[in-house]
Amino acid sequence: MRRTLRPISRTSVPTARQLGELIARGSGKRRTVAWAIAAAIAYALFSGSNATASEPAIVVDAKKAAEAIAKTLTNSGYKADFSIESLQQVERFFLENSERGKAKAGGPLSQQLGARLFAIGSYVGEVIRRECKGQWFGNDSDPRAEINIAVDFPNSVRMWPVQRVMRRFTNGPEDNIYHYGVAAVEYCKRPARKPAQ
Repeated sequence: MRRTLRPISRTSVPTARQLGELIARGSGKRRTVAWAIAAAIAYALFSGSNATASEPAIVVDAKKAAEAIAKTLTNSGYKADFSIESLQQVERFFLENSERGKAKAGGPLSQQLGARLFAIGSYVGEVIRRECKGQWFGNDSDPRAEINIAVDFPNSVRMWPVQRVMRRFTNGPEDNIYHYGVAAVEYCKRPARKPAQ
């Protein structure tokens, strides 16, 4: 027995089940419209409330990752409140969970290392961005966008926090995250550089 599709009123919002039926069994224009609605819903759900139409996806990802890792760090006993002082807690996290490019066995960095370093780098960048009133800069067409995402400051200075976090993991305490944050804030508050004439 073949099921028939129930009509969807023009004034009602279709349910996920109705969209699924249209996509699976519909044809022509109805199927195309169902895909468009499903895509719009997915975009609305996953784009995040702090995204703008002109913001690259990598920037949206960095903001979400920063918020998520802040909650994770806080739930794990680290104070991650987006203050410059919280970067001391990020440094403590590295001291407790890694040693010169190697994650401690069973620790939080022993799995999904790349994603976690991106999230921590995003947190570091967001702390500095907030303090310096900067802007995230990212290019979705860059194959290394997660590594090359940067924070631009009003005085024309650019910093790459994910790269710094990767260096901290690899080199150890000599690339201290708290010292990086303090220096970045000091540097971003300098007057803008004048172009050479």
